[in-house]
Amino acid sequence: MQNYFLHPDLRDHPTGLDCVVPLTNVVPALRHLGSKIAWVNWGLTEHELTTIPPSLVRGFMKGGTGGFGSELPGQFGRLLMRGQLNSALYGPLQHLYEEGSRAGTDVWIHKNRMSGLWGPQSALDLYLQETGITTLLFAGVNADQCVLGTIVDAYFRGYDCVVLRDCVATSSPQGGLENVLYNSGNSYGFVTDSNKVIEAAHSKA
Repeated sequence: MQNYFLHPDLRDHPTGLDCVVPLTNVVPALRHLGSKIAWVNWGLTEHELTTIPPSLVRGFMKGGTGGFGSELPGQFGRLLMRGQLNSALYGPLQHLYEEGSRAGTDVWIHKNRMSGLWGPQSALDLYLQETGITTLLFAGVNADQCVLGTIVDAYFRGYDCVVLRDCVATSSPQGGLENVLYNSGNSYGFVTDSNKVIEAAHSKA
């Protein structure tokens, strides 16, 4: 849900923008239940630029960009590097994260691959182990790329996965999102929506 993927000055992603309001509604409800909110985002270092495999590098050189670390137009900074405007969350979501960070409910976790749980020990996996969290609710873009990669890795590691259907989207052709929702509900875990989570949270109040 970073600026690089959602900001209108960088990309046309209307279905991704449609996820912003449901997400801003459901996050406070989850916080009220005592849930931790992990914002898992691209945030590369200079060293990591030297370790990313060619297949991943190529994928981010499409569309006229210079790839990871290249300069983007305006004030957006270097592509998906830490501390750059394009790597910040989009608009209201950045404010939502900062609110939760101050309250101690939200954490920011950098990733350097499509999946936030790739490899023997990612920052996200370490955080989940340290906190004892075993159930994960998923939101984000693109559903059939970064989100799905993390869902599959989480499933293989034994986490319970729940996808919020109105909080995930993709810019892929028709079938991309449907495939994610189908397999998430039938193989990898569960599918629900933000309204049902909010209703459940209110019933616990």
